[in-house]
Amino acid sequence: MAAEGRVLYNYNGEYKKGLLGKKKISAKLYEDYIEGTGAEIHIGELREVPFRLNISDIKKVEIKEINDNKCIQIEYVPENEEERARGNSKLLLPNVDKIEEAKKVLYDMVDKLFQEATRNALLEREKKEGAKKFYNEKMEAYGLNGETKYHKLMDVDKQYVGFSADKSAVGVVAVDGQNQQDGKFSIAYDKVRYFGKVEDITEKYDAISQLEFDGVSIDISKFGGVVLTYKNVNGKYVALKLPVEIYDELQKAIPNKEYSLVIAEEKAEAERIERERLEAEAKAKEEAERKAREEEEARLEQARLEAERIAREKEEAERLERIKEEERIAREKAEEERIAKEKAERMAIQKAEEERLAKEMAEREEADRIARAKIEEEVRLAKEKAEREEAERLAKEKAEKEEAERLAKEKAEKEEAERLAKEKAEKEEAERLAKEKAEAEKKQAATKAEPADEMVAFEKRIKKLMIMKNTGILTEAEFEEEKKKLFDLL
Repeated sequence: MAAEGRVLYNYNGEYKKGLLGKKKISAKLYEDYIEGTGAEIHIGELREVPFRLNISDIKKVEIKEINDNKCIQIEYVPENEEERARGNSKLLLPNVDKIEEAKKVLYDMVDKLFQEATRNALLEREKKEGAKKFYNEKMEAYGLNGETKYHKLMDVDKQYVGFSADKSAVGVVAVDGQNQQDGKFSIAYDKVRYFGKVEDITEKYDAISQLEFDGVSIDISKFGGVVLTYKNVNGKYVALKLPVEIYDELQKAIPNKEYSLVIAEEKAEAERIERERLEAEAKAKEEAERKAREEEEARLEQARLEAERIAREKEEAERLERIKEEERIAREKAEEERIAKEKAERMAIQKAEEERLAKEMAEREEADRIARAKIEEEVRLAKEKAEREEAERLAKEKAEKEEAERLAKEKAEKEEAERLAKEKAEKEEAERLAKEKAEAEKKQAATKAEPADEMVAFEKRIKKLMIMKNTGILTEAEFEEEKKKLFDLL
């Protein structure tokens, strides 16, 4: 694996192997691990070995004299299960340059990690104790420890959610000991659409999985045997799961809101609305057909009257023609010139009459065309109305979908903002602790620079072993063994 991170220290040295041979060792110390080539004892001699150790796996760093070689000895927890069962392993860095300084750099890193682990363990214990204290106080304040009107939906990991039903509303109470938050709210019955047992509800619904109110946010997706749908602040119906014990209380409080009754009533109402719509459409169709019949009858009556008028005019023309013909015959011999003139006038009159008849025929055809166009226009308007209503319905569905997406997006943005705020707070806390650590290390360095006798060092080591035993890092047996070694050194 390629090395990563900034190199904090370089280790270089060599040791004798056999009569003439020499072996070099080298290693690099990074912020989280140390790797390179070191040595280990094998059949009484030093043997070259490549290695990579996490700083968190190192338990002890000290200087030892081994086979006439002054070595930094690193005691660590091996990764292999079998080796771990046999106890800690040891790695050697023989004859490294500036061995005291090299040992101190590595020792300080191991000690820093130990201090951080100790502090984190204390903080975690304080957090758990705080959650337990908050939880117990709030459970006592809400009267949830003994007999209570609330039915428990969940009570795990210092998180509690309960529901109750009275004459006017469903009450909800929640306690979140982990985040030290609590709250109450209620759902008025006039906002409820229906309630019912989960197994009895056939229509599809998406139940609220995260209960959020008054700063409380608790996952309730795995709990509940009763479904209650109600109208939220946005005017939309949402589903919430309740404990099964609340079903009987809801049947007493709002029996008319039971799922099967509400669904049957809604179905009957939908059927009534559909029936009224079909009746209105049938009535509108009947009215259109009646108007079409009346217009057709009016057109036929107009055509009949026109035909009668033409017949009368034709009969009158024939009668006049007969009279004129008789007069022409009577006057033919004496009045040929007048007859010729009358004939010419008659031809002009006949031509005008033909033109008039042609004009009337054209007017009738135009009237027929206008009537047909009117019927076609009414059909077109009815079709456009239906298309417009369908477009409005689709636009409404699209708006509802966009609103749901907007709410989901706002929720995601809110959660992201909360996550970023939490990360920022954690980062600021880490920087503050690092600053305090640096100041402490600075004071410690100033203190270590002063001469210290062996008894002061012995007392510090004893105190450190006591902390490791109290926090569980060392067992009682390991503590006694380390303490004995210290006394042997004295």
